[in-house]
Amino acid sequence: MGEPPVDAAAVLRLPRDLPETVEELNEEALAIGRLLVQSVPDRPESHAQLAFAHLQLGQERAALTSWQEALARDDKFADAHLGMGVILEEQGENEQAIASYRKAIELNPALEHAYRELTEVLLRVAKAEEAMPVARECVRRFPTVCENHFWLGQVYLELGNYEEARRCHQEAIRIDPNSPLPYFPLARACARLGKNDEAAQYRERFAALRAAEMQADKNRSKNYDDLTTQRYRVVKRHVLAGSLHLQFGDLRMAEAHWVRAAAIGPDDTATRQALVSLYQNQNRPGAELQFLAELIPLEPDNLEHPLRQGRLLIELQLWSQAEAALTGLVARQPPSADAHLLLAEMDLKNGSNASAAAHAEKALGLARSSRGFLLLAASRQACGDRPGALAALKQAMSLDPQNPEIRQTYEQLLQTD
Repeated sequence: MGEPPVDAAAVLRLPRDLPETVEELNEEALAIGRLLVQSVPDRPESHAQLAFAHLQLGQERAALTSWQEALARDDKFADAHLGMGVILEEQGENEQAIASYRKAIELNPALEHAYRELTEVLLRVAKAEEAMPVARECVRRFPTVCENHFWLGQVYLELGNYEEARRCHQEAIRIDPNSPLPYFPLARACARLGKNDEAAQYRERFAALRAAEMQADKNRSKNYDDLTTQRYRVVKRHVLAGSLHLQFGDLRMAEAHWVRAAAIGPDDTATRQALVSLYQNQNRPGAELQFLAELIPLEPDNLEHPLRQGRLLIELQLWSQAEAALTGLVARQPPSADAHLLLAEMDLKNGSNASAAAHAEKALGLARSSRGFLLLAASRQACGDRPGALAALKQAMSLDPQNPEIRQTYEQLLQTD
């Protein structure tokens, strides 16, 4: 069944017991960043992950140092300029923050967040004219985001162009009518334009949405589970670390991070999908089956997982387990044609030819396919029904005339007595 999943704790040099408290999760987040810096010290992405871990703990000075370390490895690493800008802005270093945001955008014009941060800080330091081209470019590049139109509207408001401010905030509302963000400045723009009734309507709508938002925040605070939030963040850190190792060719470290993430996040599907893909590429069916078994109850509507499970179990000749997995799929409404085909394939391998023919026929009743007719032909031939096999092969060829396997099987059958 191949090599089992790695011992993640041993590979990553982490405690064997999973983190159970907020403090332990915070320590693990830092450990992930430090391990990346030790393992791949010359890549700015490693120092970026350590910076995010420091930010998670509110350690802004340490995060700034990590961003600087990232830039020391690659001064064109846009994410580090953006990260430094956020910290510098929070520290009141507005001019330095502006320079960092501009550099981030220059290096990577796709960094949407940098445009908004730069627009906001330029407005704060009374540089609305400088903010205008930034906000416009953000809307041009990312026109479907409510917040981007909001910030362009704010720039127009600051410059006294109330008609354009009104237009921008109305567009923000069109994109997201339930966001309270644009309603109050829209009311201001309307009031300045003498549209007092319209302004009153927007102020009323803002008050209603803001009250609902505050109640939702209150409910979230009441039900807030810091442990769950921190657990999710650590899972994310492991997933990103694994992706970095995969990018740099260290599959063992990538696997270890993802296995650890899966253990910490029992409901995390993305991690398990990544592991299934990794094990499939490495031809490690036993490890793949382990995480497929975890994915199936997490994504019950995704039939690809149990179908893949069935295929693997057939390949491993675990017949009873394969039958149990696939029988559940053919019992669903609607039944799975692919599951019937896999059962037909398994029955043929085991000499249950009549059962194979029955499954192939059921599959074809659900969805006509050349593979279904090919399996039907093979099962009929095995049952001694040569005319039925030829008829099935003719149907297969009509659906897939260029398939050499079908044509060769048909010609061989014609040549037999």
